[in-house]
Amino acid sequence: MDKPNSALQALCARYQAVILHHDATQLRVAVADAPDPLLLEALQFASQCAVEVECWPAARLEQLLHQPESSAPPREQASAESAIHAVDQILRQAIQRRASDVHFEPQRHGLRVRLRINGVLHPLPQDGQFSLEMDDKPAAFRLSTLPVS
Repeated sequence: MDKPNSALQALCARYQAVILHHDATQLRVAVADAPDPLLLEALQFASQCAVEVECWPAARLEQLLHQPESSAPPREQASAESAIHAVDQILRQAIQRRASDVHFEPQRHGLRVRLRINGVLHPLPQDGQFSLEMDDKPAAFRLSTLPVS
């Protein structure tokens, strides 16, 4: 299933509907009662595809609406975990080097991290590892960067 956009999710939340399936040609949702014609029209407009509606018992729909989400999909969850790990490592290095400040500076294509040690900002070398899937094959990488003047 393609990830539904925020407009579709907001519409469904407003009308107590649940997205069951969404791809380039079809959107299938579940509702408890007869679907509101405004909902159908709005979903067709927002999705630009055919909309199919299933009527479910209210209890089943409520259960699905209030079911705790598994937070993020596995790939997004792994990415969040690696970001948490990276920040943790940076903070550990800052403590070891007795840094008074840690600067996370957003750049156009990344992030620069600098530590203030004894009143001087120093670039922090970045070491780490990451994995991703390319062409449906997992790949693991080790990465090391050194600041240059």
